[in-house]
Amino acid sequence: MVLGTLSAGEILTIAFESAVAVGCEKAVEGAWDKGKSLWGIIRRQLGREPEAEVALALVEQSQTLDYLPSEIVQFLQAELFRDPAFAEQVRCLAQEVLVLGQPEAENIAINATSHDESTQKVVGKIEAKEVNF
Repeated sequence: MVLGTLSAGEILTIAFESAVAVGCEKAVEGAWDKGKSLWGIIRRQLGREPEAEVALALVEQSQTLDYLPSEIVQFLQAELFRDPAFAEQVRCLAQEVLVLGQPEAENIAINATSHDESTQKVVGKIEAKEVNF
């Protein structure tokens, strides 16, 4: 998944996989707590809809998204549209879970080639004792 605007389905998948299905012994440090928080926020918001509450409880119990009806994604999409603060909160948390869930790289090589006079820019945080260009 690419960071940016996450869809309702992607947000549900991230929340589920990081908080419900994975469990703390397999989760990357920090991602599990954020995932649990994300899942809880979604549960509270969608819990107002009885059908959504039943479906989310079944998903938790079965620990699989196989029982998640497509209507739940539509409920979440409607809530994301209806409540911009909620949308911002869950999208930010989902992106944090994605970032925290990525293994840290020891060595990263970036090859950038330009065949004209364009400028190439690589954005990121570098924490290193030595950087060679």
